[in-house]
Amino acid sequence: MSDMRKYILEQGREIVRLQDLNAELEKLCSKAIRELESANKAMQNLLIDMAELDLQRLERMLND
Repeated sequence: MSDMRKYILEQGREIVRLQDLNAELEKLCSKAIRELESANKAMQNLLIDMAELDLQRLERMLND
């Protein structure tokens, strides 16, 4: 097998390996984005709950 042929095959294998790594990275990034979106929604809900509690506290203070 000529050196050029070996080189081309090597490069082809490297391209396939990098494509596989890229696909795995895309999956991991998608999962991370979904988890961040979920955490963000949970944080928003927590902030809303805290604001409601603060509002109730203020209303009680004004009514006392």
